[in-house]
Amino acid sequence: MPMQALQFLGCQDLKLNDLTHMNSPRNHISIDTCKGASISNLHIIAPQTSPNTDGIDISKSSNVIIKNSFIGTGQYNTYLQLYISR
Repeated sequence: MPMQALQFLGCQDLKLNDLTHMNSPRNHISIDTCKGASISNLHIIAPQTSPNTDGIDISKSSNVIIKNSFIGTGQYNTYLQLYISR
């Protein structure tokens, strides 16, 4: 089973707007190794009983802005998962 329903890898100046995403099998959106991302007007929805349905996972990315969005995820209620490396 895929780890996420929608993955952005190595993007620059990503724009993601006006999206409704429902009932992902695992994580909804993954942003990895991206430079500059503007995310707005998202509606991410999963049933309360669904396990491991993170809203947005962000790793190794910079300048990511999320605004005017609703993220309602499942069992663990992980809205944003950030992976920070040093």
